[in-house]
Amino acid sequence: MRPMRRQDRAVTAPEKVRAVIDACEVCRLGLQDGRGVYVVPVNFGHTVEGGRHVFYFHGAAEGRKVDLVRRNGWAGFELDGFRGRRRPAATPPRFKASSARAPSVW
Repeated sequence: MRPMRRQDRAVTAPEKVRAVIDACEVCRLGLQDGRGVYVVPVNFGHTVEGGRHVFYFHGAAEGRKVDLVRRNGWAGFELDGFRGRRRPAATPPRFKASSARAPSVW
């Protein structure tokens, strides 16, 4: 992976990385599909296990997303928060975690 150009802006402290992820409500998966890229928004869950970030994505156990992950063995993703709006910590997440795991990139 290419190193970040502006290392002075890197967020590396575990508690800050967790806070950034927790502030996000939507994940967009990017999957290679033939000669193009298939990008799809998904709800997600997140936890830290053994010092690694583990993401759980909501979705069916079959279909285009699952087919592409199985075929390619990887997926890129992007997380979005909403400016000025954060889900209160006491509010339960609006997703149902699935048992499928995606590889961690942190």
